[in-house]
Amino acid sequence: MVKLRFLFTLFGDREDCTYTAIDKTHAHLKMLAIFAWATVHEEREIQIEFRPFDPQWKVATQLVKSAKEYSFTAPNLQYFLDSQLN
Repeated sequence: MVKLRFLFTLFGDREDCTYTAIDKTHAHLKMLAIFAWATVHEEREIQIEFRPFDPQWKVATQLVKSAKEYSFTAPNLQYFLDSQLN
């Protein structure tokens, strides 16, 4: 297994159907706008864990809930990219 660390800056100051918005009251994340992926791994399961700004925040998504409170999975890249997060 190869581990890769990929750092980038995400600007979340425009909320609409295309962009991501993040502030102290909520986060609206558009998967296509915020994640990178390797083209040879589209059919692999994706596991993701979020660390919300406020512990009172709830996650609304079509991703499949995992055992941990803020952990989710998607069966493949297409499902992942089609699942917004609010």
